[in-house]
Amino acid sequence: MLLETVVVVAAISSSVPSRIRIPIYRVGGFTQSMSLLLPVVSSDIAKASVRVPTAHRGKSIEVRFKDLSAEWRENTAHLSSITDQAMFPAYQRIIGFGAAVIPFIMEELRSEPDQWFWALKSITGADPVVDSDRGNIRAMAAAWISWGRSHGYA
Repeated sequence: MLLETVVVVAAISSSVPSRIRIPIYRVGGFTQSMSLLLPVVSSDIAKASVRVPTAHRGKSIEVRFKDLSAEWRENTAHLSSITDQAMFPAYQRIIGFGAAVIPFIMEELRSEPDQWFWALKSITGADPVVDSDRGNIRAMAAAWISWGRSHGYA
């Protein structure tokens, strides 16, 4: 994961270190944050350098998902192995976002079914696809979309 250094400066009203929360990324309108204890550099300023994930800072999960899914498609379209597709770093980073990406994957399955089943199974621990539908992308997508509706994601 790429990191970048961000300098955080806060106005303070005491000479003791200040604890503040800084936004890191947005999830469906909710800003995730991290808490920092800033050392005092003068009577009214606290300052620190913080390393944050470049990929998350300032981008919504939806935008990052779209960027990563485009990267995944572009770089794996020629691969016939589903395992190779699922092991591609962009796909793995999507899985790393966890349940926050399920609504975006469901939208993808509705508009253009693709190999999102590995990610969904990894994130949710579920597998709603019946054996007779395995290998049939549209039927597998329909099973996951139905699962998503019943679990509040679609």
